[in-house]
Amino acid sequence: MIAPADWNTPMNIARNQTRTDRFNAAVRGMRGCIADYFAESPRWWANRSADGLTPIDNAAHAVDNGWVGWGGAGAASDAAVTTLLQACNHWLTTRNLCGIRITGWREAHIHKLYWQTAWCYSCDNYAAQAMLTVAANNAGGNATVTQDPVAAAAAVGNPYDFNLCGYVHQPLAPARVLRGDSRDPAAILLANGFQPVNLASRWLYKPWFDGNALDDTKSVTTVAALAIEAGPAAHRIGYPIGAGPAWLAAEQLRLNVGPPRGYVYEFNAGALQSTRLLGTPLGTEHIFLALPAGSIINWWFVQPDRSTVGPYPFPDPGHAPGVPAVPLGPAMPGVAATVSAAVRTLA
Repeated sequence: MIAPADWNTPMNIARNQTRTDRFNAAVRGMRGCIADYFAESPRWWANRSADGLTPIDNAAHAVDNGWVGWGGAGAASDAAVTTLLQACNHWLTTRNLCGIRITGWREAHIHKLYWQTAWCYSCDNYAAQAMLTVAANNAGGNATVTQDPVAAAAAVGNPYDFNLCGYVHQPLAPARVLRGDSRDPAAILLANGFQPVNLASRWLYKPWFDGNALDDTKSVTTVAALAIEAGPAAHRIGYPIGAGPAWLAAEQLRLNVGPPRGYVYEFNAGALQSTRLLGTPLGTEHIFLALPAGSIINWWFVQPDRSTVGPYPFPDPGHAPGVPAVPLGPAMPGVAATVSAAVRTLA
């Protein structure tokens, strides 16, 4: 564990950066931020040794070289990260004469490396814990929220949960939690719902969010029109539209509607603490780290005119609920689907 005397100052500096700067550092990761330091700090007319950078450079190289082998943030890397934090802090607190910074033009690069080292350590720890948390929640069919992997009170910190972090955590109930897609229920079930793309890769997994959900965070909305438009929008840029269950053709005939142009899925996650950006409208874009198939309860298919047909239970029950499976037969269990009364609304 990194001692509070070495950790608290750079972590507090990191938390006072803009949310976007923190997001960019998290995406770059520890090795990326160290690479940026070495790429940005050279000057052709300056001597790094004379300017006091040798201890920082050596410590940064040590962290960079060992990071993957150590497994990232954790006991194996603590000593090297501590040395780097101490080297940065020593330069920042001692390189002055009568209150004037010696080689002060170096300060911005070292200050940036100082806070980014602490921040990337915190984010890497979060990512490692998030992988484990998502796997555990997936096994139970439960959505994973951004507060799950690391407690806000943990010494290493949760990048999504601290005072003035720029994120809001709140439940969405009683509104419906929705997500649109071009894939049909069979494909969604096969994918175990909506999962981080890079969940299996320790070094590619980046569960970060700053206004657009990346591949490793999953966005939802309570605004039906946004979810309804998602599938057709994906289709316009080349994603195929899933055909839906075999029994859907009979439903199209029964309701005199056309083939799907997208799908909308509803989740049972309304009581959980979803995450949105501070300042964005409630309900428009909220994120979870994962939404497994077990958290999906209903689905609709979208018409070309953006009316919807449904709801149908998830997973596929193997028949159209509420209507006869064969002509003149008994109605199947469940409530028959209908067509929405207006476009961009749910039936």
